[in-house]
Amino acid sequence: MIEMKRRRIIGRISHAGNESGVALLTVLAMVLLLTFLGTVAIITSKTEMDISGVQRTDKEAFYAAEAGAEKAIGAILESYQSTGEPPDPLPSGTMELNGYSVTYSTIDHGSAKFQTLNRGAYQGLYGQVKCFTVESLAEGGASRSRTRITQDVEDALIPLFQFAVFYENDLEIAPGPSMTLSGRVHTNADMYLQSENSVFIESYTTAADHIYHGRHPESGKTDSYGDVFIRDAVEEYQNMKGGDGSWLDCRDADWVYSSLQRWDGLVEDSDHG
Repeated sequence: MIEMKRRRIIGRISHAGNESGVALLTVLAMVLLLTFLGTVAIITSKTEMDISGVQRTDKEAFYAAEAGAEKAIGAILESYQSTGEPPDPLPSGTMELNGYSVTYSTIDHGSAKFQTLNRGAYQGLYGQVKCFTVESLAEGGASRSRTRITQDVEDALIPLFQFAVFYENDLEIAPGPSMTLSGRVHTNADMYLQSENSVFIESYTTAADHIYHGRHPESGKTDSYGDVFIRDAVEEYQNMKGGDGSWLDCRDADWVYSSLQRWDGLVEDSDHG
């Protein structure tokens, strides 16, 4: 009996030793796994920070290059507005901006040519067009980012006879009898549209300020509610008056989107940019 008890005790001791070994191996494996996961997390965090830093400096370089291009374009616009001629010499130079060195220049593509404009607010009109290319390079930042911007610039001299109506100040169109305007209508200020019967506008209708339905507030006259039709891109007339009887103009909360949907971009004011 004594020997059997000893055998049982020895057996129990041996079994406990095996469990301790397995537990030790399990703890070591968990420590190694946690260490690995911690190392991966640190490396991932550092990589993300590096990527974020590079993206930030790249974006800063882009804005710096864009500023150089805008400076050159601004000089071209100012010269045409003040003298009607391109600047001489053409804009070029260097500047420092928020730790970036910016170099910009302008390329002249030769004499102005008569052509039909195929983009922008004056698409479809005939004009005398002179073309430039502005280039701007920005270098610098913590990661030595380098960004180049190239932008084409067109100056177009457009004869006004291509407009049905071109006005410098507030423009009010309020005919009594039915009337059709078979060309573009533009004003460099506010536009007021209404009719006692109906008015039809067959092309682009644009205002540098805002487009309203109704009479000018200083006219002293009451509004009329005849139809105001303006053609869309497929040459179908769309009324300023909606199906619910309301008028779509700049006072509408969803003016930009709704006007683009109704007239396909042929009706625009300052809210459209």
